Amino acid sequence: MTDPSNKPSPSIVLDLILGFRRSKTMFTAVSLGVFNKLHDERRSSSQTLSRILNLNEDALTRLLDACVGLNLLRYSSENENELGFYENTPIATTYLCDSSPFNMNGYILCSNELFWGLWGKLEGAIREGTYRYQEAFGASGPEAFSSLFASKSFLMGMHGYGQITSPILVDTIDLKSFKTLVDLGGGTGHVAIAACKKYPDLNAKLVELPAASALAKEIIAKENLTDRIEVLECNFFNDELPDGDIYCLARILHDWQEDKVLELLKRIFEKLPPNGALIIAEKLLDDNKSGPYWAQMQNLNMLVIAQGMERTFKEYKELLVNKTGFESLMAAVTDSPLDFILATKPGRPNDLITVPRTIRVLEPSNAVKLREREIKRAELLKNINLAELFFKNASVGFAIADMEGDFIQVNEAFADIVGWPVDDVMQMNYKEFTRDIYAAEDQRQMENLRLNRSFGPFEKQYVHRDGHYVLVQVTLKMMEVNHQDCIWALVQRLRDPSGIASRGGQVLKYRDGRSI
Repeated sequence: MTDPSNKPSPSIVLDLILGFRRSKTMFTAVSLGVFNKLHDERRSSSQTLSRILNLNEDALTRLLDACVGLNLLRYSSENENELGFYENTPIATTYLCDSSPFNMNGYILCSNELFWGLWGKLEGAIREGTYRYQEAFGASGPEAFSSLFASKSFLMGMHGYGQITSPILVDTIDLKSFKTLVDLGGGTGHVAIAACKKYPDLNAKLVELPAASALAKEIIAKENLTDRIEVLECNFFNDELPDGDIYCLARILHDWQEDKVLELLKRIFEKLPPNGALIIAEKLLDDNKSGPYWAQMQNLNMLVIAQGMERTFKEYKELLVNKTGFESLMAAVTDSPLDFILATKPGRPNDLITVPRTIRVLEPSNAVKLREREIKRAELLKNINLAELFFKNASVGFAIADMEGDFIQVNEAFADIVGWPVDDVMQMNYKEFTRDIYAAEDQRQMENLRLNRSFGPFEKQYVHRDGHYVLVQVTLKMMEVNHQDCIWALVQRLRDPSGIASRGGQVLKYRDGRSI
């Protein structure tokens, strides 16, 4: 029998149980117009909002409170006995309000109305290996899939994603030596727009089906790029492809099985000039497919909604180099929802991927330079104890604690912030110098931390050894120590212009206990 005292934490399982509830909470609030209306009103009580939206007041209050817990709304009350007000957080204003150019409501509504039903039939997809339109909605796969890409809400949702990823794409791949970018299946034109904005000598051709091209023309016109981005209506599997020296396939190849992917890649290869190149923007699976999480979830998503899949870099190399004829390949793996592959034809050096700090590059072209850098780094770090350098002697506070808040390690800077010697802090629990008013906030932070593996930065007050409050900025990360989840904290002391931290005493609170 398993020793119950040695059992692992159930935190991952509990978090996954709640995962779909969090998603549906956001989906419902968007669908009912909560964030849009709060943006119009600036702030509102649940009573007023329920009357405006014609919703049950008690039920709406529960939804609003849940959105506060998800950091999508704020709640404030001047008096605990009076009704308070809800307002959007900056995250909601930016991504969940129709008035924002970065809103993702189209994709959220599509997730709520379409993907939710398809994912509810995941068991059938696993049994049969096919998408679930017929089972979920009584519609054939090709018919439903075509209608999806003709949906304005879906296209605008993809535009919201594109607002996040397309600027990263054009910052990662150097396009200044190209003349014409051809964006196949480019949706609203977000890649072409980002590329033309960054590279003033570049022109673009956006290839889309008629159902999507009208919206693309409208968005391109608003960006004043009609003279540089041409919208062409055609089917890229059947119609002749336009001329261009670099092609882009963003979120296209994962829709299709290998035979269709190869058919399209060979058509592009034949159309490109000798020094041409191809960009593929997809989320790459690790070679052993053990991650990343985003790609794994998208891999299942493609199972229930399409015929395709996410792939590894090696699988793309097989398709592009071995089976199509491209000469070389590089990939930039990013922290964004997309990674980028650059494939080049013979005649062009593969040195067009730059390396921002958040990106690691697979198969770099200049192996000699990279090896020289490794030798230089090894020489520089010889006889240096990195743990000593970065942890013990750092000017900012570092701490590692288990999931219950008991400290595993802290540095001198952290101990100095709370006023205790390191050895004493090591005998304490995080909660011993965290004020009681943060109980609800700490719980929310832990939920976000378990979900995203990181949280912050955020501000709070620590209780110093002599009783006064210390205002700090904290960033939390999840890390694994001997196969157990632990919390790594970066803590920096802040000046408190209000004087609240140094005075102590009563602090104004939101309804859920958070400091104002």
